[in-house]
Amino acid sequence: MESKASDKEEQRKKKMMLGHSSSASSHKDVEKVGRMMKNKGVVGIADYKDHQNLQKEEKTTSPTNYGVVKKDINVNSSRKKKLLVLDLNGLVVDVVRYSYFKRPFCDDFLKFCFENFNVGVWSSRTKRNLDKVVDFIMGDSKHKLLFCWDQSHCTDTGFTTIENKDKPLLLKELKKLWDKHEHSLPWEKGTYNESNTLLLDDSPYKSLCNPRHTAIFPFSYTRENTSDSSLGPGGDLRVYLEGLVVAENVQKYVEQHPFGQSAITNLHPSWSFYQRIIHSNAKMKQQMDLSSKHLMEKWEHFKIK
Repeated sequence: MESKASDKEEQRKKKMMLGHSSSASSHKDVEKVGRMMKNKGVVGIADYKDHQNLQKEEKTTSPTNYGVVKKDINVNSSRKKKLLVLDLNGLVVDVVRYSYFKRPFCDDFLKFCFENFNVGVWSSRTKRNLDKVVDFIMGDSKHKLLFCWDQSHCTDTGFTTIENKDKPLLLKELKKLWDKHEHSLPWEKGTYNESNTLLLDDSPYKSLCNPRHTAIFPFSYTRENTSDSSLGPGGDLRVYLEGLVVAENVQKYVEQHPFGQSAITNLHPSWSFYQRIIHSNAKMKQQMDLSSKHLMEKWEHFKIK
């Protein structure tokens, strides 16, 4: 009896050792695949281990940076809300060094936006700086945001602005939202497009490469303007957005109802400068597409091997 028990115990230990060895071997294989990919020059594609983790994450509901999950956002309701993409500085707040000054009626305006639109924030500030501003402006309401994008989501054109030669000229390309460039965005690809998305930004050049009439450019707010009422009931921006709520199509509405600063077109006095940026951005995208295609071909070839 004792001999049989001893044999069973020995077999159990061997199984545990084999399982441990198999797990370790699997882990080493994953590491080996990652190293092989890097050695083959496959840069920009997640290594095998990250790819496995990504597949697991895609099977679960992913929250945004501000804790919003898909089930909390009514993007497919019968009364489908349009997507409102808000800049912050110059629109609802004036940021001066380390001080923040809310625009009059800011809280009421945000309440109106959350009730009538699906709202996201897109700022060209760094994430660290943006988080502070969002906390100051929205407090707990920030959890109502579908997304909160910072400078890292902007397109760096390699140019600097006309107004400030030390300031990089960054673009906010709405196609990144429409094509759902991030898995955490709480909607299906194709949910939003030119017909139901509006960007609000006080810098017209940020929308330089977007389809026409998908953005409006209110004049910048500064804290000195204490009598400003644009965001309040009856204010020009509030009234404009009230009209947008019931409009059938964003592009048609914006085209028929000009607001704020003019978009940058071939009539702009600095059009030749902005045209260079448009061409440069298109060329960069073409190169990226070719590079991505080449990388995917390498990856497919590697998988076959």
